[in-house]
Amino acid sequence: MDVSSDHELPSADEDMEIRAVSAERLTFFGDAVVAIALTLLALELPVPEGSTNSEMWHSATSHRESYLAFMISFVVIAAHWRAHHRVFRYVTATNSRLTSYTMYWLLTLVITPFATDVIGGHGAFQSRFGFYAAVQCAACLLFILMVREIPANVSPAPAPRPRSSPAPPAV
Repeated sequence: MDVSSDHELPSADEDMEIRAVSAERLTFFGDAVVAIALTLLALELPVPEGSTNSEMWHSATSHRESYLAFMISFVVIAAHWRAHHRVFRYVTATNSRLTSYTMYWLLTLVITPFATDVIGGHGAFQSRFGFYAAVQCAACLLFILMVREIPANVSPAPAPRPRSSPAPPAV
């Protein structure tokens, strides 16, 4: 197979721009996957039923464990997303390893709604909790691997803006 081309290779500036767009796209993709994970989490919420206020309230309170599991998982996913944004704001390029770690990390976030359903089930709580904990441990381990991969792909942090001293009072 002939891979020769009449096209020139991109210049250093063009290559840097391509790498920056790649990092930005990976971040946006992560945002979309987190939004999907949160949506999947909400879709599994039981809807209270009843024809009177009392029946609705009783139905809602009977599902309190599911609602609590939802809230915990929502906070967990949101914390992952926030940490991702805090770390990725300075990423200017990606490589295959960083992209792979990010994809596997996103997989753990998408599995979280399923793990939430599992933990909300009845019986064998230790096994259910163990599964949920394993998913979250995997997410944390993958996040650590992402952070370790990033130093080669970051721009310097912007210098802090100098504080302007207040003008002396007019005399």
